[in-house]
Order: sequence, then C-alpha cells, then structure tokens
Amino acid sequence: MNRSETVDLCVIGAGISGLSLAAFASQQLSVCVVEQKDRVGGILQTKELGEALFDEAANGWLDSEPSVEELINLMGASSSITPANTEGATRFLVKDQQLHPLSPKLLLRSTPLLSWWQKIRALREYFWSPALKGEPSMAHFMRSRFGAGIIDNFLAPMCAGIYADTPESISVRAAFPNLWEMAHSGSIIRQLLARLKDKTRKTPHLTSMKHGTSQLCSDIAKHLTDHGHSIQTSTSAERIVYEQDKWTIYTSNGVIKAKGLAITTPAQPMANLLSEHFPTIGKSLQEIEYAPVAVVMQTFPIEAFSTPPRGFGALLSRSDQASGLLGILFSSHLYPNRCPQNVVMTRSILGGAIAPSLLEQSDADLEKVALQAHRDIFQCPNLSPLQVHTVRWDKAIPRYQVGHWQRQQQCHQFHQSTPHLRLSGNHLFGVAVKDCIRIGKEHAIHFISTLS
Repeated sequence: MNRSETVDLCVIGAGISGLSLAAFASQQLSVCVVEQKDRVGGILQTKELGEALFDEAANGWLDSEPSVEELINLMGASSSITPANTEGATRFLVKDQQLHPLSPKLLLRSTPLLSWWQKIRALREYFWSPALKGEPSMAHFMRSRFGAGIIDNFLAPMCAGIYADTPESISVRAAFPNLWEMAHSGSIIRQLLARLKDKTRKTPHLTSMKHGTSQLCSDIAKHLTDHGHSIQTSTSAERIVYEQDKWTIYTSNGVIKAKGLAITTPAQPMANLLSEHFPTIGKSLQEIEYAPVAVVMQTFPIEAFSTPPRGFGALLSRSDQASGLLGILFSSHLYPNRCPQNVVMTRSILGGAIAPSLLEQSDADLEKVALQAHRDIFQCPNLSPLQVHTVRWDKAIPRYQVGHWQRQQQCHQFHQSTPHLRLSGNHLFGVAVKDCIRIGKEHAIHFISTLS
C-alpha cells in the first residue's frame, strides 16, 4: 500500500528513544513514527512465561531522571508505576563461586575482595587525586585514581553489568560522564561521602511498570494514536531528502513529508540513511559496535533453595566470568508480584563483548551454563528449573569504546549545522532507558522551538 502523509515531525524508529521524543513533541506538533518491525518498543519487550512476567532486556530505570516521570504523567499512566522491592535490595559479587554482599563501607571492612594494601591504595584517592586529559579508558582512569586492585573484583563486574564490556575498552568520558566531571572537581571519594551525608538527597530507585518495561512503550504508542498521530509499523525508511525547507522520507509504504526529522534507529540503519547526504557522520556511526547478549530467564521452586536469593542480583568477578555468565538478577525479589510466591525467578545475562562466541552455542547450551552457575553459586547441586526462556540480542548494547566521546562531539556539531534533523538512540548519549527519555525530551523541545 502506497500512502502519503504530511506532518510537522517524522520520527524514524519506535524504540524508547523515538517514542519518547514523539510523545513530548506531540504536545505541539503533528507527528508520524515509522518503525521497520511489526511492533513498537525495540528491545524493551516483556514475556509471559506461565504465571511469571519477564523483561527480555532492561528491567526498569532509575527514578532520578525527572523527564521519565513527566513522560509517564503525560500518558496518564502514573498509577502503573511499579517501584522495585527495596527491602534487602543488596547487590552481590560472585568471587570463586561465592556470594559477597557489596557495601559502600567495603574499603573499611575486612573482605576477601580486597587486600589491606589495595584498600590503602584506593583510599589514597581521598588525599591525592590526579586528573587525566584526553579520552582514557575506564581501566586507565580508575587505576590512576584508585590503583589496580579494584579492577578485577569491582570495575570489571560493573562494566560487564552495565555495558557487557571490559573496562579496558570503555571510554570513561563517553560512558561515565558524571564520574569524569567529579574527577575534575577533586576527590571522588570526598564527593561520594558528601552525597551519603546529604539527607536531602534522594537515593535513586529502580522502577518499572505494572506489566513490565514494554508497557512504557505500548502506553506511549496508544497515547500518540489516541491523540491523532500516526505510527506506521512494518514500514522501513529507505531514503531521506531535504529540499525546499522540508524533508521527504521515502518508505516501503509510501512517502512522508515533514518539516523536521528525527532518526532514532540503531547505529547501522541510521548510518545508511545518512550516508547519501551526510557521509562523514554516516561513516562515524557505521563504526559503532554492539555487544551481543543472551538472556536466560528461569523459574525454580522456592523450596529447592536452602536460602532463596534476596537482593538486587549478583555480578561476577573477572575470573568468574570465564563461563561467559556476566550476572544474575533476582527478579522475584525485585518484582515479587510478577510471579507466584512459591517460585524463585531469575534472569541470567551471558555473552557480551566479553564472551561473544558464547552466542554461537544453542539455547540448550546457554541454559546449561546459567543452570550450572545457579547450582554452584546457591549451593544447590540438584536444582532444576520449572520453566526456561532464552532470548538473544545480536546487537544488545552499543559499545562506548575509547573514541566514542569524540563521536559524541561530532554529533553535537552535526546538530548545530542541521537544525531540522536530530539523531538519537542508546548508541549515542547513554544506554539507559532514562538517558534515552532525557535526550528525547531535549530533542522534542528543540523541534517545538524550531518548527512551531
């Protein structure tokens, strides 16, 4: 079917980046969203497995970003907000197949995770805080501040948990901009202690929606269509042209005319659309790599555990990542209303840039890796799952490698020279859901100011 549509703003891509941008812009502009797949949400999908409800990718967002709450209120969906369980929400580290609780006071306590010399070296940052220039890796940056002792048991698990990548690859300026800014204001330890002492400072909490993270995207899509805006699914954008102060977007289902254009697809499709008229930025985006990830979701009878897992979840030390498992989330503790009370529900994250070849194995093999880790870590040698569901994301998390900060600056300059075009997505300025929504709002404000 060939169709023609004229709107103020066309958004290519119906993931959370594109949908949030469209929702904020729709308050004053007419909007059309184009999505290649037959559904909205990108990788934010939720799966029902019997009586259990699993998020197949991100399991929520931190409530520290005001634009997220604003977006949910805009949709009238505040009653569906579901905070994660904060009771006993300890984070754990797996070292030598043993669970170790993590705490801000670890540097002052006896722990097998750090020797006393490594603690003394890390605490020296309180008094001596060298500032680095350029774009160092996360490993280089943290080693210069805290010493090498924290890399394997703290930094490597953190980078694996957020980016499914190694600290040696990640750009601190691109991936952890707040940490970089703190480092240029003095001691990071001093600033973190000041935040802990600040009783007025709100502690961010993990939050989701009643029916999982996918509800956020489906609610936005419903809000847009209910207010007269269009979403074209199963429609691929094939070519863009800017002439006579208007964009022409050629799609597999027709033509869209728009004053403004936002491209929010993953990096490679974005690069392909830009390559004809903007080859420099297109080439830069084409070079962005992604970490492949498999998520193994399992349910177990609660009586199979001598002590059922309580807390946020567990990350693995670098030595324990040898199997390809990066972490386990204790989903039934985080969101207890998403499964029966007599069931333990977990999500295991495997592969990433750390063990990409693991995803060449079958689902059955991946499930064996996850199950064996559960048996070892929870000391339940006969543990068997009630249900198992595995999902693979070939391009799960964009890699913010050293050099990505330069790419971010290039994108800022590109936006300045092309005011009627904006690029957005988790491969540019933050991988978290809240980052995508924040950037979406910023771009929407720009379009409203420019196009109204």
